[in-house]
Amino acid sequence: FTAKKESSIDHDPIILGALSTVLDLLKNTNLPRVKHVAVFLLAREHIRAGDHATAVELLVSILKEYRVWQWDAASIEALQLLRECYQRLGYNVQHALCSLELCTFQETLGTALCTAIFDSTIAIVRDFSLQDSVEWEIK
Repeated sequence: FTAKKESSIDHDPIILGALSTVLDLLKNTNLPRVKHVAVFLLAREHIRAGDHATAVELLVSILKEYRVWQWDAASIEALQLLRECYQRLGYNVQHALCSLELCTFQETLGTALCTAIFDSTIAIVRDFSLQDSVEWEIK
């Protein structure tokens, strides 16, 4: 393959199909970490393909368990991707809530990053006050 020929191939369906197959194979196993890695990778590929709504569904499903199991590093990664998806989908409330939850990991993320996240969240919340009504429900 030449570089030009390689770049013309749409890899998204191939990768999404392969990861979906992996998830199907893992359904009846007792390997939660492996399943979560596969779901996370599938969500990232959906983001790359521009399907942010599907990525949100996948990330929300694993984030619930990450919280229960207190997997902080995995929670941070999922929240960062969720935050990006919500921003691209225009879900400002969910974006703000993810941002605030990310700030709870200040020890891991560092004060400077958390301050920047918090400041951007305040800007979003200020915009809410200009709107007539806001639904404060995270998906």
